[in-house]
Amino acid sequence: MSIRSRRRFAWVFAAASIAAAIACAMPGCSSKSSGLGIAAGCALNSDCNDPLVCIFSLCHQECASSRDCPNGEACVETSQNYGICQLPAEANCSPTESCSGGLVCGQDDKCRASCMSVSNCLTGQLCIQQVCYDPGELDGGSSSSGGSSGGGSGGGSGGSSGSSSGGSDSGNSCPSAQTQFGGVAQGDTNANFQSGIGLRTATQLLIFDGYQGPDPVGDAGTVTYVYAQAFDPVSGQSKGPAAPLFPGSPTGATFYVFSAATAPTGEIALLYGLQNGLLYAAFLTEDADAGTGTAGLQLQKSFQISTTFVSEPQLAWSTAAKAFVISFVYTGSLMEVQKYLPNGNSAGGSTNPVPTENGGATVSGYYNEGVVAPSNGVFGVVYGNSSSLASMTVLDPLGNQIGSAFTLVTSTSSTWETLGGTSAGFVALYDISGAGGVGEVLVPVAADGGVPAAFAGDAGDAGAFAGFQFPGTKAAVYARAINDDVGGVGGVGAAILYQDNLSFAYVNADGLTHVGPATLISHAYSSGDYVDVNNTAGSFAVSLYDHIALSTQALASGCTP
Repeated sequence: MSIRSRRRFAWVFAAASIAAAIACAMPGCSSKSSGLGIAAGCALNSDCNDPLVCIFSLCHQECASSRDCPNGEACVETSQNYGICQLPAEANCSPTESCSGGLVCGQDDKCRASCMSVSNCLTGQLCIQQVCYDPGELDGGSSSSGGSSGGGSGGGSGGSSGSSSGGSDSGNSCPSAQTQFGGVAQGDTNANFQSGIGLRTATQLLIFDGYQGPDPVGDAGTVTYVYAQAFDPVSGQSKGPAAPLFPGSPTGATFYVFSAATAPTGEIALLYGLQNGLLYAAFLTEDADAGTGTAGLQLQKSFQISTTFVSEPQLAWSTAAKAFVISFVYTGSLMEVQKYLPNGNSAGGSTNPVPTENGGATVSGYYNEGVVAPSNGVFGVVYGNSSSLASMTVLDPLGNQIGSAFTLVTSTSSTWETLGGTSAGFVALYDISGAGGVGEVLVPVAADGGVPAAFAGDAGDAGAFAGFQFPGTKAAVYARAINDDVGGVGGVGAAILYQDNLSFAYVNADGLTHVGPATLISHAYSSGDYVDVNNTAGSFAVSLYDHIALSTQALASGCTP
């Protein structure tokens, strides 16, 4: 229920009460209603006294917060997207006594609404370990100012351990996956912003925007620029307006900021360029001593890394390689993998082109193809083959192919694929064309980087791979996945863009169990929208560029003890 709706409800409720009191001052008036009272059994709202509602087959009072409820009852969000005052008989739970109506059992053995971020809770509530609480209901529950429980990694209370003056992360103390998100950071709107992504650093949440338009710092005519804007990672509050950071690539087609990642020592790598055109990499440092905001961001090096047609490249930090790993598809439907040290120097071990199942090392299309991820020292590259089946090639640390390319799913075509890695192996996500939904496959990798003979040789029947499907058959536009082995507990986080929302799911380190997907941002998809996800010291940053609004939203996850 929105704030406006809740205010309207409160006004209507008050007006109805006053009207009833005036009416009952007349002779012959009776306060008795023909409907049922609170806690009475019901089937329809009309069975209950107005304005009670029928939820869980019992009459309830609606509410916007727990202050609206009598006798200390809690206001809980329902699957109907508004709050009700919880009846005493519905409140208690235990490991052997479940909750009704889709509620979950909280730490205090009370039935509560589940959440992935504060946006899933009633206004004013906190999202703590995927459960909604009123402030102060748990010890320390009100410690974060407007965000999810405990704050973000390195940027709020309870996060990962601190950072040096250079912005490095020294580790992550969170004992569980960081899947609790803080407030949504709303980036500035600019008619010349053509793209945008979010990035979590040790101290703040950043939004990088791709600008193409009049020179913002001179009179050079039409130019491209990378803008930056800083936010508090817990509350999502802005630290200042978006500002030009450094000049971009030549003008032409849509100017994109594609992907970003941070090294454990604080350096930032950023991919930008023209959609279907040239690709550039920039390497930045963040000086925490320079104060809050973007003042501490310094460009160290930028250069062109591809001279030909490029589509939606991806970037991630590899702990095993101690390098940023970049993958992209270029002219001729070929894939390339490159690796760079934190200072921007080549790390070696690149592959061009990446061998595939198809003749000529091609992939089925340019978009949402050719995503690379590490697992136990080797690298998987996922793509669609000529039959639009999710497929993979495995590369060793030097960039050489291991065995043959192979099909992940032999009977279900897909329009997109994405990839992450855990200690158990590669976690591949793909859409289930036609039937709808999102599927997952775990490709096992041994601790020493060895891969099973079933696909190291001639691939065999890849249908034997274990996996799962997320609940439901809702089709996803596409998804982005990222490893959580850079300071988290070792799973894979995925940002999934649906037609009506941006959701987040977490695949555990075993590669076979998961949390979510759960909605982070409600959004009506339109062609040109762009989603990204990255991970710094265990904290995820998820972002959504809205090409209609010409702005980017981002949010960061935090540590829950």
